[in-house]
Amino acid sequence: MGCRYRILMPALTEFMSDLRKLIPSAHSLLVFEAVARLQSFKAAAIEMRVAQPCVNPAVRAMHRPRRRPSSGSATGTQYHG
Repeated sequence: MGCRYRILMPALTEFMSDLRKLIPSAHSLLVFEAVARLQSFKAAAIEMRVAQPCVNPAVRAMHRPRRRPSSGSATGTQYHG
């Protein structure tokens, strides 16, 4: 049982690392949703109980281009933008 997991662990670690590059953080998603729903950065900041300057970076993170694994890559280590 232990040997199988030692073999799978590097692949799983690489997969999770790639996944983190593709998916925005939960915080960014929640802030983005609040801004979209309330149509106001200030109202979103009040609802989320954060300072208003904290809202801008979270929304900006949603607009940042994400790296996707190349479809031709067997391991997912080659990227295209």
